[in-house]
Amino acid sequence: MKFRVILFFLISVFASFLFPLDGSGRIYKIKSFPKDAVLILDDSVQKPFREENGVTFYDIPASVHYGFLRAQGYRDKYLDFQQISEETREIKLEKLDTSLIFRSTIGTGSSSQPKSIRFSPDGSYLVAALLHGRGIYIFDFKAHKEIRKGVIPKEYSEKKGFVESLFINRLGELWISQMTTGMIHVLDSKTLAYKMSFPAGGKWSKVIAADPSEKRVYISNWESRTISVVDPDRHSVLRRIEVPGIPRGLALSPDGRYLYAGIYSKGKVVKIDTKTETIVKTIDLGDGAPRHLVISPKKGLLFVSDMYYGTIFTINLKTDKVIRKVYAGSNLNTIALSPDEKYLFVSSRGKNSRNGYLEKGPDFGKIFLYNTGRGRIEDWVWGQNQPTGLDISPDSKTIAFTDFLDGLIEIYNWER
Repeated sequence: MKFRVILFFLISVFASFLFPLDGSGRIYKIKSFPKDAVLILDDSVQKPFREENGVTFYDIPASVHYGFLRAQGYRDKYLDFQQISEETREIKLEKLDTSLIFRSTIGTGSSSQPKSIRFSPDGSYLVAALLHGRGIYIFDFKAHKEIRKGVIPKEYSEKKGFVESLFINRLGELWISQMTTGMIHVLDSKTLAYKMSFPAGGKWSKVIAADPSEKRVYISNWESRTISVVDPDRHSVLRRIEVPGIPRGLALSPDGRYLYAGIYSKGKVVKIDTKTETIVKTIDLGDGAPRHLVISPKKGLLFVSDMYYGTIFTINLKTDKVIRKVYAGSNLNTIALSPDEKYLFVSSRGKNSRNGYLEKGPDFGKIFLYNTGRGRIEDWVWGQNQPTGLDISPDSKTIAFTDFLDGLIEIYNWER
């Protein structure tokens, strides 16, 4: 008898921990960013009855239909409780003191894994390459709707693995890389009609970069450890440049004389003479993982995002020496330079899950605004699960970035 009483007591305590005490059953689970956000119901702070792994559990009375999530320095987030699901709601708040103003989100498909994103040269549409989708997602930025064009043939699209894009303005073309097939797919940049596909010249081809004249194009081949040299007029590979490791980010010097390539597996940047197609210098960044490279022609600087260290390296193009190293955040990915070259936008995926990057981590990622003159982070906003691709509109008024694990594109206005 005594054992039964003790067992009943333990079950009661355990049940009160798992479920709200009033028995309403309206459990609302929130994972918020910032993590110190509180729930406001009827102008009062609602205390959670449970917290576990960053998720806060609330008991929502049946008579309450709405509330707010609130944190100091952020805008209140309105919450509708009329339809409460069992799933955890992941919610981010928007900062009050920021130049980056949230505009909208665009869904590309929950499991599509949008990798990169790019504005068209006139800023009229966006192109997102889908790593786990069948090609690309095109969004009419002015009409605010999907453009159902740019369909890549089924023999390629069903193999997925689309990574990066590049506009070849001289030819009026949009190129898309597909790592699973080692192909480059070509669309008409005005009509978005499919034109052709051609071999990139390596395995797991990723980044595409053109010289200033757009008469030579370079493609980094991840598994081949080579960089393809391409004649864009003929859509054919001329030669391959071997590099000492896994290449990813590429950037051309303002005169097109040199190609800089980030060697992701070695923590180095190699400088390649485009005339001789040989490595003439190696810039050591430590044991990091340089992912994306961007050059500022006006300042004569090369910016490198390092995914391992979470830092932005600044390299002087005259001396090829690192002149600055600034920590930004965990798992840095894409960087995009503003047209006036005064600011660098940086996407940070945030910390990985214990099981790897293909599962949601403990934090949302962030978008940072880095002042290229002062060499410091001056602003930031929350992204969602793994902000990856990033671009800024030609008029500097808008930024777009992808949330890799959510299948989302987020749009922000930049109010300077």
